[in-house]
Amino acid sequence: MGNVNSKFRTLDWSPILYIYRRISQAELVSIMKNSDIFLITPIKDGLNLVAEEYLLLNDTGIPIISKFAGISNYLNLVPKVNPYDPIEVSETIFNIINEDKKEIKRKNLEMTKIVKSLDIFNWLNNMIL
Repeated sequence: MGNVNSKFRTLDWSPILYIYRRISQAELVSIMKNSDIFLITPIKDGLNLVAEEYLLLNDTGIPIISKFAGISNYLNLVPKVNPYDPIEVSETIFNIINEDKKEIKRKNLEMTKIVKSLDIFNWLNNMIL
């Protein structure tokens, strides 16, 4: 990460923002709204809603999620990675950086439609009724 940032950083932009501390909700929303890629790589997870939040806040970026995240089962256009495989993670990031921005936006909008359709009424109809 340090090598990437030192090679590509400019005075007003850093390719990788790594935060190893608690951040406020306002800071998280700002990061989500302004990032091109959002890496969500839990090792063990039930249903991580961070990818959904990201899609609802950012209409031009794309999350990359862990294959172990519960949400990976229904967000079919979101890239999924094995967080134990740094080569796979880096290749996925590289591919997204080089992907056509219009295609990323199309995928984002399609995934956002899915997220918006999965409300409490959808859950009730599929799980309870």
